[in-house]
Amino acid sequence: MRHLKLRLFVMMLLEYAVWGAWAAVAGKYFTDPPPGGLGFSGAYSGVVFSLLPLGAIVSPLLFGQLADRIVNAEKLQAGLCLVGAGFLFALGEARDGAQVFWLMLGYSFLFAPTVTLTNAIAFAHLKDPAREFGAVRVGGTFGWFIALAALAGWRAAAGGPVPGDLFHLAGVFCLALALFSLALPPTPPTRSARGALAFLEAAQLFRDRNFLLFFVLCLVLGAQLDFYYIFGSAFLGAPRELGGVGVSPGDLPLLMMVPPISELFVMGALGWMLPKLGIKRALVVGFAAWIIRFGCFASGNTMAAAVVGLAVHGVCFTFVFAVASLYVNAIAPPTIRASAQALVTLSLVGIGRFVGAYLAGGVSTVVATPLDPPLRVGGVEIAQRMDWALLFAVPAVVTVLATAVLLVWFREPKT
Repeated sequence: MRHLKLRLFVMMLLEYAVWGAWAAVAGKYFTDPPPGGLGFSGAYSGVVFSLLPLGAIVSPLLFGQLADRIVNAEKLQAGLCLVGAGFLFALGEARDGAQVFWLMLGYSFLFAPTVTLTNAIAFAHLKDPAREFGAVRVGGTFGWFIALAALAGWRAAAGGPVPGDLFHLAGVFCLALALFSLALPPTPPTRSARGALAFLEAAQLFRDRNFLLFFVLCLVLGAQLDFYYIFGSAFLGAPRELGGVGVSPGDLPLLMMVPPISELFVMGALGWMLPKLGIKRALVVGFAAWIIRFGCFASGNTMAAAVVGLAVHGVCFTFVFAVASLYVNAIAPPTIRASAQALVTLSLVGIGRFVGAYLAGGVSTVVATPLDPPLRVGGVEIAQRMDWALLFAVPAVVTVLATAVLLVWFREPKT
């Protein structure tokens, strides 16, 4: 069992290293002017970021069906990662907006199901998921940390950021996960399942009003996340003259290690904390942590507030994403394990973040004002100023309302 948990730990490490290598710094890469960045507008960056959620709306249900009924989950994951690595390497070379769009779309449809599959594989082999999943899932936190450390080292060796380096590194991790997936324990489909279409059976969960409320609230929270994921790194790296924190490109990956470090402690303690808190109170804590994060970013451009906003990430992620997966695993039958997990991906990463990417991009357009004349900082000409406080105040207010609904109407599930 010890070696089994180690393999599941490494699986999570590689899965989130793929994501962490690019997601934490892509917002700045997309919006920075050439040659260091791609020069996308905030609105177009929102479009590109919406592609992973779009993939999470469609593909997890399709591939969850395959894993629940037709093919071993670990083999399916290996194939998806092998092809996905090719898309990531191509993204590292892309400079044109249209090229980035289509390559990100292809990558997203391949990567989104693996978020579901890794959880399903872990739950299939853990005897007590509520107590054991945190110790396995913390591997993903290590992976995110390792990816950012590797990116920082890569940039230090190169004397600064290299265009496309974030996607090249993600491709390396994705290829490694494809190969490692073949060493995972066999996770075959459930032959004893009664229905041919697992995702239709999983949809029956919506008959439970408590689950329906949970799904909608996760969707609402998911719609706020891209305010952080798209514009968090841009806010941290923006010059102080323009209301940003002023973190240099070389130091940004190092600062972005604060979230995974905090997640190491919180995720590692999940097995001890969740039985004491229960699902409802754990979700409330997670939603409240997002309010603190957005509030810190909206409060000003001090380094202290930025660090606090980053440091609560462990609570933000663990008490929403991990607890949501555990809740669904507890109420869904084993015959639809992958398809039920796809519903978590659909709400938080899929529909929620798809809407949120456009919402964040649209709000950024509203709160941005042109600079006449443009400001030159570090040899780069900047043509607009972002009202960062107003930008982050929007998700803070929405999340306060969602938390209030969760606190009043959601009921502790009987599992």
